[in-house]
Amino acid sequence: MDVPVLAYGAAAVPETLGGAGVCFTPKDLEVAAEWLGALVYDQPLREQILAGQRQRVTAFGHDRLEPRLQSLLSELM
Repeated sequence: MDVPVLAYGAAAVPETLGGAGVCFTPKDLEVAAEWLGALVYDQPLREQILAGQRQRVTAFGHDRLEPRLQSLLSELM
């Protein structure tokens, strides 16, 4: 959707983002606010993040996941 992701780095969030987005820890809202401002006003940074996200989304596409799911299901049968 071309919205840059800013997320707290807990659980599987960092792995899911895969470097495409801004992941912050510790839970510091001042740091989050600074990142949010940068993502709103720093156009080159925003475009860089969005380009990474567009590339990262392909890791979750049907063509990539179906063979893995089929393999897992065949192992269970």
